[in-house]
Amino acid sequence: MSEWQDLMQIRSRLRAALWPGGGSSVFGDNVVVSAALSEGAVHALTAPFVVIQPGGGQHDPDNDGQEPGLIRVEPSLLLVVSIPGDAVGENAILGANRLSELASDGRGLLEVQEIIFQQVRLMNSDDGIRLEFRGSSEANAVQDPDLGYVAFREYIFELWTGFERFYPTVAWFTATDQGSGIARLLWRNPSSRFDLFRIRIRRAAGSIAPATINDGVEITLPTDLPVSHNDTPGAGTFSYSIFVTYDERTEPPDTDDHISSKLAATVLVT
Repeated sequence: MSEWQDLMQIRSRLRAALWPGGGSSVFGDNVVVSAALSEGAVHALTAPFVVIQPGGGQHDPDNDGQEPGLIRVEPSLLLVVSIPGDAVGENAILGANRLSELASDGRGLLEVQEIIFQQVRLMNSDDGIRLEFRGSSEANAVQDPDLGYVAFREYIFELWTGFERFYPTVAWFTATDQGSGIARLLWRNPSSRFDLFRIRIRRAAGSIAPATINDGVEITLPTDLPVSHNDTPGAGTFSYSIFVTYDERTEPPDTDDHISSKLAATVLVT
């Protein structure tokens, strides 16, 4: 994926984070991407909030040009927490006046950082991203006349990314005869991403699979992202093409925007 896609994936993961035990959102929309944190942002966002900051990058750092499409960058996450009510700033670090075990109110910086580690510390290929934690700054705090002590800490990560955007297709697409005019279709979906929308399958009679997402006959699927389907074309030879569609314009995705390459399978149905 590209660096843009990777940072969007990190933002999406943190925005979706919930407190354990069926709790509410940890950050909600208070996760943003920015190159700097201004005083205005502290008042515009609701603590706790996270600022994802793009970092410096290095092209193919370890392989002497053997992987020209590889970039190592070091993004950082700036966590900001504010809890008023004490003279030394302990509340903002350890938490105080917690109203619920299922909400963010009263959670200190050290407690909220546990959620960051749970969500993004070791994102890997299952998440569509290669991200590893590398270190953090000291915990710091400043006094604000309206918010009291505002505590913050920066977390540094190593991210392996590329120059171009990438839209993976499914894996292991197969079509098998089930008899009675039924073809069993199975596949493995790509990793869950911020822009992953739905699976599309097209069918054609004969041994040549549909070339594009507009060729052949559309197979109606019960959900957007199933992993199997029983098609009923009747007896004969049929070929299927499967595509994955992505949408970068809306969150959550709701349109076919980008289309992955296809996988194809042919089956003789009895």
